[in-house]
Amino acid sequence: MLNIHATWANPIELLPGSEKNLIYRIGDLGRVPETAGVYVFARRYGSHVVPLYIGETLNLRKRLEEHLNNVSIMKGIENAPAGKRLYLFARVQTKRGQNIDRVLNVLQRALIEHALSVGHDLLNLQLTKTKLHKIEFQGNRTSEKLFTRTMLVGGP
Repeated sequence: MLNIHATWANPIELLPGSEKNLIYRIGDLGRVPETAGVYVFARRYGSHVVPLYIGETLNLRKRLEEHLNNVSIMKGIENAPAGKRLYLFARVQTKRGQNIDRVLNVLQRALIEHALSVGHDLLNLQLTKTKLHKIEFQGNRTSEKLFTRTMLVGGP
């Protein structure tokens, strides 16, 4: 079992990027560290925050710059329903002996699975929507001590 520690930073609003020939930009890239972590492009409407894209990287700032220059990803985010666009990130602190690649993979997968389990649609790496499946169980009540009667899961 991995014991993973990550620290979320304050969200950063994505700004219109037309002045830099981009779809979106960040006001101060210096706010994003050049360290390993996970990140989420999201939208906020009212008190709700909805993830649009979840990733992991060894260098948060470099990966953000790559994404801001990726028309396909930024168009996918732009075409999502209304709301302010946000960039959220969490720095990951590994413990002695932990493999950072494995830690990042587990953390990203956990965030994606959680987002899907509560009903959020995400853009996957190919920028197609990750399919969401609803599973409903019937039968004995003992099973409910392990699993809910209704589950949402992502998959092919």
